[in-house]
Order: sequence, then C-alpha cells, then structure tokens
Amino acid sequence: MPKLWCISSQGKLSIQRPADLFYVFQMADANKAGKKCIKKAGFVASEIEMVFEAKSNRLLVVFAGRMYTIEVVGVENKEQFNKLVEETDVRGTFTHDANLNGMDVLLTRLFDLLLNVSIDSIVHRDSARDIRQVANFPIALTASRLTIDKDPVTKGELNFIKEKFTGLKSLHFAVPLPDDHAAFPLQYPAAYIEKGNKLKVEELINMEAKNVEITTAKLKTSDMNRLIKSFIKKSSSLVKNVR
Repeated sequence: MPKLWCISSQGKLSIQRPADLFYVFQMADANKAGKKCIKKAGFVASEIEMVFEAKSNRLLVVFAGRMYTIEVVGVENKEQFNKLVEETDVRGTFTHDANLNGMDVLLTRLFDLLLNVSIDSIVHRDSARDIRQVANFPIALTASRLTIDKDPVTKGELNFIKEKFTGLKSLHFAVPLPDDHAAFPLQYPAAYIEKGNKLKVEELINMEAKNVEITTAKLKTSDMNRLIKSFIKKSSSLVKNVR
C-alpha cells in the first residue's frame, strides 16, 4: 500500500500513514492542507469501472492493490449531498442530489484527487435505462471498454456509442443487436458478440477488429471457408473464436 506524503511544519516531507481510498477522501474533505497533501502524493487508481444494474449504480476502484466498491445513491436531503460513508474497509456509499448524475459527481471528485485522466470500463445491465441516461458526461466517455448487457439495445444507443465513445478499444454485446447494426462492434480493436445470429459473412470479412469472439453465429460451411481464406490474406487480423 502506498504511503501518504505530507509537508511537515519544517517544510520537509514526512510519511503520515498508509493511504487507502476512503482515507484519501477523508483527508481531502478535512481541510485545504489535506487536499494539497493528497494531490502532492500523486496517487493513481489502477482500474476504474462503472456498473449500472437495476436500481443500482456502483463504482469499482482498484487502488493500492485493493478493490473498492462504492454504491452511488440519490437522496433528497441536502444534508446528505456528496457524502461518502465507509461501511467496511473496502465498501462504502456515496449519497448525492437525486436530481444530478451521481456517478458524474463522484468521478469528478475522484479525478480531482487522483492523477487518472480516464476510466477503464463501463458495464450497463439495466434494461430500464438508456445508456444516454447514465453515461452521457465527459469522464464516462473516456472509457476504453464497454459492455452492454441490456435488452433491448436501441439504434439510438448504438449511434450514441459510435459518436461519443471515441477511445473505445473493446466492445462487448451480450444481447442481440438490431438488424442493420449487427456488425457494429466489429469496427473496434476487440469485439465480443454473444448473439451473432444476424451477422453476415461479408460483415465478418470486412471487419476492422483484430480480436473477435462470436457465439451462436449462423454460418454455412461455404461461408466459413470464405472467412478462413479472408483471414489468411489479412495477416494483421486475428480471430480468437467463432462459434
């Protein structure tokens, strides 16, 4: 676990104590000196993931080798706005103004304390919410991995992903895609399509993905032969699994 360095009264650096994520928030909230100390420490989270499920928003943060889980909950009581309550040493709840996007509020605070400039992953499993409702803010759009496991997924959502998530390296769909968007994930470096029944061999031949996993694709033997020949010609392409 990293040490938290602070400036002593003599102007020298001294070790205050081992730092954990919740302590980082506590120090920053205590006073300006505490926040300055945190910034000087230069902490970085090794993994940041947003998870949206039915009636649940969670932020997962790997910090100093430990996985922290923070439930993000909207409240009406102003006295509870922007409060991080530590429940165990690695679990907590962040309460925010229910009229705001709490994940945006929490991540803005987190990025103000750490040196991270982007998040790593978003997992969206809530069928009642459009991805534009939960992840349409600047920090969310820096994600490099995106998993969509909500049914149905709409064309509007897919267009939003294509236009706004400009740094995506991996796109995973665990649900069927609209007919004219079936090949959509194949334009990204890594594509994972769990229900690829609607994929056509032409779409696979022309894909830009260098790593792809597809399940339940309906391809004839002749199509598979065409696909294999195409991959042999494209030495830069690597297909990991087509089932």
